[in-house]
Amino acid sequence: MKTHVEQLLADVIRDWWQTQNLAPAEMPSVSVSVPKDKAHGDFACAVVMAIAKKLGRNARALADELCPLVTQRLAGTGTCAVAGPGFLNVTLAADAGLRVFAQLLERGDQLGFSKHGAGKRVNVEYVSANPTGPLTVGHGRNAAIGDIVATMLAAIGYDVTREYYFNDAGNQMNVLARSVRTRYRQLLGSAEQLEENGYQGDYIIDIAKTVLQEHGDRLRDSDDLAIFKQYAVAATFAMIKATLARMACGMMSTSTSTRCTLTARSKRRWQKSPRAVCRTSRMVPCGFGPHSSAPRKTACWSSPPVSRPIVCPILPIIARSSRAATTG
Repeated sequence: MKTHVEQLLADVIRDWWQTQNLAPAEMPSVSVSVPKDKAHGDFACAVVMAIAKKLGRNARALADELCPLVTQRLAGTGTCAVAGPGFLNVTLAADAGLRVFAQLLERGDQLGFSKHGAGKRVNVEYVSANPTGPLTVGHGRNAAIGDIVATMLAAIGYDVTREYYFNDAGNQMNVLARSVRTRYRQLLGSAEQLEENGYQGDYIIDIAKTVLQEHGDRLRDSDDLAIFKQYAVAATFAMIKATLARMACGMMSTSTSTRCTLTARSKRRWQKSPRAVCRTSRMVPCGFGPHSSAPRKTACWSSPPVSRPIVCPILPIIARSSRAATTG
């Protein structure tokens, strides 16, 4: 109930604040405390005095103005009274708990939704597995947690970007390309063996078969890894997207390493944080909703409207599974 009353008071103050054409960022935070003397109600709030000081107004007069608005918002679950220099004291009705519960039930599918984060943007990066093979169970767990966090943030009003950092650069990609080339040559009868750190999965053979089908033996003696990397990245990322689509994990933007154009300024940033520079991205479908495949110069997009239940009850289950995996 304390959280409920605190949020109710915050909503009242926020609405009043807007009618005064005041900057939202300057509104003092709202908190309540439980008075030691029950004669002062169930909860007390001193925010009016902070507001009065900021605006140069009389705190008691301002409290008298706001108190009826609080009582009205309580909608029969309690009353508000002004005390002392400007405290707002809330006294709850005997059946306040039952009434609040009934109000929550009336909200139905909209329960939990709010505009708490309205006007604020947040980027949630998750999964971000290297495109060198299929997703693992660990990646799937991260996809579930990331999607839940992003969905919950969107439900309370934040403008959410869901990002998959697509790291298609570095030595791992060369190892992947060489692995595909070796399997391709083996399909042509070569006795060449995979390097010690090569990728062993059957999917590498499948990629090599595709290369063979489309190019025949023309690449038998090629030392150019680019075409093998191209086929490998396309195939592995297709597998990743298909897995995420089956999980219905929503939309994500992708930031790729190889699409970065480094200016003199961004090169200096690159030394400190390569990922902060990699923002030339494209949208990819990883579940439901419309998407754009046009290249962009920034990774800041909005996720689609939240249209499904928030599965927050799964969080404790995931947390327990995570602890079990760590200690097992």
